[in-house]
Amino acid sequence: MEGRPVNRDALAAEYPPDWLTHAPPAALDAIARATAVRIGRELLTDSGAGAWDYEVRDMLRASTSPTVRALADRLPQAFERAGKNWTADTVAAPVCAALGLSGEGVRRAVADAIRVDV
Repeated sequence: MEGRPVNRDALAAEYPPDWLTHAPPAALDAIARATAVRIGRELLTDSGAGAWDYEVRDMLRASTSPTVRALADRLPQAFERAGKNWTADTVAAPVCAALGLSGEGVRRAVADAIRVDV
């Protein structure tokens, strides 16, 4: 039921530790998309200033997310001028690729979802 919180502890107790190997493809796709949005939003910390701000980039390199840490150094850098920030469109494709999500429609949906709260 929408709007009602899920009891995550009860749900987790129903599955083995390797539950991802038992999840159906549709569930994995939904989890991957939600994860891509979370990663994208983290990369857009301080409005995407990691593209040129060394302090933001260092913070991203220290993230608990291995994908954020890896992409912090792989995304385009704008050292020549401050203010050329990463955007949802800049980060969506590399994040989707890192998680194995493919297709222009998926990339667009992830970018749109990243933009919702950024």
